[in-house]
Amino acid sequence: MPIMDSELEGASTFSLIPSGLVNAHVSEKEDKLSKDSKAPMAQLEWTIDEGEHQGRKIKFDTIMLGGKTKDGKPQSLGNLCSFIYYTGYPWTCGHCGVEHTDKHSFHIGTKEDADKGVKIGQYVCPDCFNPVPKISHNTDLMKGQRCGLRVGSRKEEGGDREFNKVVAYTDLQE
Repeated sequence: MPIMDSELEGASTFSLIPSGLVNAHVSEKEDKLSKDSKAPMAQLEWTIDEGEHQGRKIKFDTIMLGGKTKDGKPQSLGNLCSFIYYTGYPWTCGHCGVEHTDKHSFHIGTKEDADKGVKIGQYVCPDCFNPVPKISHNTDLMKGQRCGLRVGSRKEEGGDREFNKVVAYTDLQE
C-alpha cells in the first residue's frame, strides 16, 4: 500500500454510549456454539433507533438457546425468555402447541399463582396456563426485533478498553 496522509482534525473517536435506556432493534444475528460447552447461542448486534445515539451499534449481547454448561448443568435461558417477553419474538408452547407473537406473551408466575401450582418466576403459557417445559422458535426471526435496552459497559478481556453491552431488555421507552 502506498504511503497515505490521513486528516485527523475533526475525525470522530470511539466513545461509549452512556449507561441508560435506549430503544433499539436487532440489526445482525449470528448463530454460534459456546466455546466451552458447545451449547447453541445467538450473538446479537443492536442498532439504536432514535435520540442522540441513533444509528450507533451495541455488539455484545449473547442469548443462550439451550444445551448444557461446561459443568453439565442446563443453560440458563433467562435472557431468551426476557427477549421473547419484551420483543414479541414468536414462540410456540411445547405443552399446548399454540404460537405466540405478542409482547409480554409469557406469564411469569407470582405469589398469587401458587394455588394453581405455578412457582414464582416460572414462565407460564398464557393459553394453557401450564409451566412452559419447552418452546420452539426460529432464530432467523430475531433479526429486526425491537425493544428497550438497558445499556452498560464492560472491560475488554485482558485489556483496558471498555465496550458497551446490553445489561437488560425493557419495554420501549416513550
